[in-house]
Amino acid sequence: SHLKLAPLWYDSTHRLAQSKLNKSRRKHRKTHGLVGFLDLTRRIAKAWSCVDCETKSYCKKVADRQLKIYKEELKMMKKRQNSLNNGGS
Repeated sequence: SHLKLAPLWYDSTHRLAQSKLNKSRRKHRKTHGLVGFLDLTRRIAKAWSCVDCETKSYCKKVADRQLKIYKEELKMMKKRQNSLNNGGS
């Protein structure tokens, strides 16, 4: 039972770009009632607790990398915002 992931599942910038392309808000849908949030959370936690160390280590590395990218982008965005608020380049 190998973990199958979608292409670019780890890339938050890709997901953001995709969501910006699809700007229209989706219509509200009734919940299906099959799985509640709490039950889903428990199922995910249980499945995650069974994952081997190699997979956990890989996911941790990817998450750390994405966090670093996010922080760098946030820092640049704040710099640009400050530059605009201070009236110039």
